[in-house]
Amino acid sequence: MRALSNVDRDYFSSLIDEAFQHQHTGLLSSLATYLKQVLQSSAVVQYPVLKLTLKCIGVMAESEMNSPTIKVIFRKIAEVLCSSGQYSDSTHLHNRLLSCIILSKTSLQVATLQKSLKQILADVQEEGAVDIILDNSGHSVLLSSLPDPIQVKLILNIFVLLTLNSGPTDPLLSDLVPHLDRLIELLEEGDTEIITSVSILLQRVSSLQAAKHRLKQSATLLRRMITEQSCSNSLVVLNCKAVLMNIDCFRQIPGGG
Repeated sequence: MRALSNVDRDYFSSLIDEAFQHQHTGLLSSLATYLKQVLQSSAVVQYPVLKLTLKCIGVMAESEMNSPTIKVIFRKIAEVLCSSGQYSDSTHLHNRLLSCIILSKTSLQVATLQKSLKQILADVQEEGAVDIILDNSGHSVLLSSLPDPIQVKLILNIFVLLTLNSGPTDPLLSDLVPHLDRLIELLEEGDTEIITSVSILLQRVSSLQAAKHRLKQSATLLRRMITEQSCSNSLVVLNCKAVLMNIDCFRQIPGGG
């Protein structure tokens, strides 16, 4: 790989200055252009452009993302990332992961969204993949798409793997807490795979003090899930019981002691 010195450092310095000034529209427009310019460059040259693109998307407010101008820029970024195997099909894990996460937020094509998330799901099992995602706040960008019914099942599967080795002090679990309303809402949607994934995530986050109040508000729903799933999904039952134990509501379960 070529050294990073081949990158126009002055150019990136100006982009970073823009980022800190929250001029996301101008920044993203520049990045869309530069992504195209470095299409045939080495992975080392492409990586900082992808990193800054993802960082910018990650700090943007939802209101900015819904602006017509940003939507046009998002479409341009998605077109560039899909135009060649240099990005989303890259042989380099760093570039492939970042490209797919960016596409999960910028593409409007269902097939592209599905392909990108499936690639992340496969890659997250590779050594070092979790660190790449967390170091670039890619998980926050993925979490922002939880309301999207097209993406939700794959995103949940990704987070089951991401949190596999998470402990109670892991920031990744803390970042799930603001999304508890959506996760609890998904418990009632009836899809077996979604319910199973959500129960796993709720069990993992239930040890956090910040999550307990919201989970206690859902104790009745968790008890109902135990009853409804008792004959068909033992994993959901175990996870819901574990949640209730962690929030000190286990004795209120029928048969809970």
